[in-house]
Amino acid sequence: MALAVGIAFGAASRSAPAQTPTPLDIARARSLFHDAMRLRDQGERDAEIRTLEAARAATPTPIIDLELGRAYAAAGRLISARRVLVSVADLAPQPAETPRSAAARAEAARLAADLQRRIPTVTVRLVGSPNDAIQGVQVDDAPVAAERLAGALPLDPGVHAISVQSSSGGSSSVTLELKEGEHRDVDVAIEPAPTAPARPNQAAPPAAAGAKSAAAAPISATVAPRSGGRSSMRTIGLVVGGIGLAALGAGAYFGVRTLSDKSTIDQACHGGTCTSQAAIDAADDALTASVVSDVALAAGAVVLGVGAYLVLASSGAPRVAGLRVRPSVGLSGASPRASLTGEWTW
Repeated sequence: MALAVGIAFGAASRSAPAQTPTPLDIARARSLFHDAMRLRDQGERDAEIRTLEAARAATPTPIIDLELGRAYAAAGRLISARRVLVSVADLAPQPAETPRSAAARAEAARLAADLQRRIPTVTVRLVGSPNDAIQGVQVDDAPVAAERLAGALPLDPGVHAISVQSSSGGSSSVTLELKEGEHRDVDVAIEPAPTAPARPNQAAPPAAAGAKSAAAAPISATVAPRSGGRSSMRTIGLVVGGIGLAALGAGAYFGVRTLSDKSTIDQACHGGTCTSQAAIDAADDALTASVVSDVALAAGAVVLGVGAYLVLASSGAPRVAGLRVRPSVGLSGASPRASLTGEWTW
């Protein structure tokens, strides 16, 4: 048996139109062929196909091509199987060819004819715009040559995804399952190509000369807690309250500093006249500290009130509240005065 196979390999390889294989190529092909047959017996279909493909690449023979075609067909790859089986006819027979090689040729021709009937086909047709034509087709993400679309397109049995692009730029896709020997007419409705988004309108021209501008808002501070989750309102309230306490502390500090400077002024100044430069500096410092103390105490009290409101409001239904604050600093007679006015909005 081994001798017959070896002769068959050698005779067929010499008849191939390709470059004449070397004895090493023939020996390698023979070894791979026997390995593939063992893999077939073990049910290792994919490994069997890979091994037969390697054997055919080393030395194509009628026997190798026949068994590779059978393996392809068993795996559902009918198109690949028929292509390999048909190629056996390209291996011209030689006088020294063995009966087994001659039998392989006849069996390959028979199987190729049988596969011709088993291979399913589809015909792709466009429906929709009469001016559209098929521009390109992909089957399972692989492009299909345009000349193959003139008639029925052969495909292996199984599920296939067919996508079509028309000459107008539209596209569509369809998924179908084919069975052996089946023919399907696939009508593809082309979706129009996406249009370019409209360009945004040009900016409005500037206002004509002499047009009245909007009145400027008065300088003020506005605190307006937004409606939201109670947890967020409570957190904001605690932060605002902390700022208010800090402002009260700063006001108290400058108040104490004013009182301290006042004792120095009382000792060195009489009747509005100060007898030393230290007393004059102390008077200036006291004036500044007094203003800062008044503003800080007033602002701290208001901000602390806002923080307290937010904390209390977080325990009930959320509401929207606002506060508009207007600080002012000036003189009342010879003494500095600061004031802070405000209003709540609901």
